Amino acid sequence: MTKKPLILCLGEILWDLLPAGKILGGAPANVARMLNALNGNPLICSRVGNDPLGREILDQLRSENLSTKAIQIDNLHPTSVAGIELKQGIPTFQIFPEIAWDYLEWSETMENVLASVQAICFGTLSQRHSDSRRVIQKALQSVSRTTLRFLDLNLRKPDDSIEVIDESLRFANALKLNESELAELQQIYGLTGSQRDQLDNLIKSYHFSMVGLTRGAEGSLLYHQGDWHEFKGYEDLFSPIDFAGDKLTSHGENEGDTIGAGDAFTAAMILGWCYQLDVQEIHTRAELIARYACTQSGAVARLPEHMQLFNDCY
Repeated sequence: MTKKPLILCLGEILWDLLPAGKILGGAPANVARMLNALNGNPLICSRVGNDPLGREILDQLRSENLSTKAIQIDNLHPTSVAGIELKQGIPTFQIFPEIAWDYLEWSETMENVLASVQAICFGTLSQRHSDSRRVIQKALQSVSRTTLRFLDLNLRKPDDSIEVIDESLRFANALKLNESELAELQQIYGLTGSQRDQLDNLIKSYHFSMVGLTRGAEGSLLYHQGDWHEFKGYEDLFSPIDFAGDKLTSHGENEGDTIGAGDAFTAAMILGWCYQLDVQEIHTRAELIARYACTQSGAVARLPEHMQLFNDCY
């Protein structure tokens, strides 16, 4: 049996305030919860307030059999919440400043974990404050050269600082982004040509071993160690998996939302890299899991048996 790789998900954890109520969120936390649902071995490193919302986060993570040993408690700053507006299932976020994960601290737990991680997942949002940025960058500098340093770009205005974007790209050796984020990088770096040309420019500039571009209903594009693979839309993927019970039509229409779909794609990319799958194997699993996430409301923390797409890897 293959040992499950330890994957550190470093950054924000928060409550998403949806019209129907609050749900647990934050990109690194969503990735960790999907990794856990896929029988991976994730560890969330974040910070919550010493308040009822923070204690509720800890209780929910424990109920999902996720470790809370790397979740710090802040006595001065509150647990993070994000206002979300959904338009046709697409979310826009308002994430408030001066909250607990802005003040992430270096800890002995983090230092011990970094000695054995196979991958780190991080983003730009959690680096908006200099305190957390310093800790996240120290963590990235502390791991071995063979560790996957996966940047889930996760740009959120007004916190998408060009300095943080550039530093994060330089620390990373793998990248996931969506079309709007690629358009922002295009403006910053003067990228030209097709989407694949623009990604190829980033790959050459930053020496990425893996890059994923998600395009909603238009599919996705994946690069992995010199090879490319593309899905052009919802009907471009043959799968024996029946989505009928999960409310997904052949045209990609669904009764869920896109919250956490990109994070699900990220989780599959990371596991695929850890298990040394080829580009098509990784991409097919990532696309299927992201599409399943779109049939659900909010980020997915549990999966039905037919979506356990990595069980053959360990």
